[in-house]
Amino acid sequence: MSVWADTVEEAIDFALGCVRADVVCKNFCRLEKGDFIAGKLEYELKRFKRKYLIAVGKAACPMAKYMCEIMDFDGGLIATDKGCEVNCRNVVIFKSSHPLPNEESVKAGEYLINLAKGSKRDDLFVFLISGGASSLIEKPKIELNEYKEIVNYMLHNHFSIEEINVIRKALSQIKGGKILRYINGEVVSFVISDVIGDDLSVIGSGLTYYDKFTQRDFVEVCQKLKGFDVCGFDYDSFSKDDFLFKRVTNHVIASNSTACSCLGEYFKSKGFNVLNLGSYMKGKVEWVSDVLFDTIKRAVNGNMGVKPPFALVFGGEATVDVKKDGKGGRCQHLALLMAQKLKSLPGDFSFVSFATDGKDGNSDNAGAIVDRDILKKAEDLGLNVKEYIETFNSSIFFEKTGGAIKSFDTLSNVADIGFFVYK
Repeated sequence: MSVWADTVEEAIDFALGCVRADVVCKNFCRLEKGDFIAGKLEYELKRFKRKYLIAVGKAACPMAKYMCEIMDFDGGLIATDKGCEVNCRNVVIFKSSHPLPNEESVKAGEYLINLAKGSKRDDLFVFLISGGASSLIEKPKIELNEYKEIVNYMLHNHFSIEEINVIRKALSQIKGGKILRYINGEVVSFVISDVIGDDLSVIGSGLTYYDKFTQRDFVEVCQKLKGFDVCGFDYDSFSKDDFLFKRVTNHVIASNSTACSCLGEYFKSKGFNVLNLGSYMKGKVEWVSDVLFDTIKRAVNGNMGVKPPFALVFGGEATVDVKKDGKGGRCQHLALLMAQKLKSLPGDFSFVSFATDGKDGNSDNAGAIVDRDILKKAEDLGLNVKEYIETFNSSIFFEKTGGAIKSFDTLSNVADIGFFVYK
């Protein structure tokens, strides 16, 4: 590895530490003299007769654990696909599944509906929402197996997350804000965003937010779903006008931009000049690699306003159009494309791309590192980078060269982040 190996590892750990579920909850929420403080808002707890906790997502367990340490709840649920041991009195745990719901997901949805229907105006619902919530809690309008077949088809046939969510909302009794129709009390939601741009109507399929899509959007997506009879449903999600009459506050407490900002602060503390490119690296991975390499070249040539040693930080979520069976993921594929481009770059550098949930594609890795040593190892082994790109075997390439970042479990997800450091 390069002379910056320790710096690279520290940077990854620092960024992940900034978006840990328990950390961001503690930073945003606290109990003070009987008041629940959420950001700049204060909730006088004695105003509420009952308090309910609804924690849904990959980060549900650590988020709920902290919330139960500072507050007592009269009921609620935790729906997650992870093992969960928490001391939450009156809170039921459901072992749901992701990316497709299971029977426990449906039981969690039914349980939530019953809690909501029994609520009074002086009740408080605290929602904790994180990545995976779209499938971890659900109450479909159709049979579960039929619902799973439709969503699974969309996940494997290049439908966008927005298109998938339109169908999820149309076929759901709770998504698109519909659960809010049943809740009579006040709602406060704390959200860890796994969506670029932090659109609350997309995260968790808009569990506690109004829906921006319409019947027209639904019909357009339906027309692409050949072989599935779903267009007969009315698109009855919660509208913005309906939402304005509800007492609901949503807080995004961690996101991709949070991780990028933390990376920038880390590199500044190590003496690097920093350029944060933001959290908008979206689109096909080939396009993203072209944009990143062009930016890197301009920075190296002194045309980006940063002098060596410098660090470029970026976030987003590229898409990979897989045409052959291979082993890898979008972060490793991006790194492999960059390996092909960076071999002609002068100077000492490290390029890093990884998934913040610790799982990149169908591999056992979270992402990959590209530096001079890895490129030299590939050359010594006679590895043809282009061949690994064309066969979508990025994971195998980086396992052979020592550039793989092994999988980890952060119990959270704020999409993908990366950086390029140069001396």
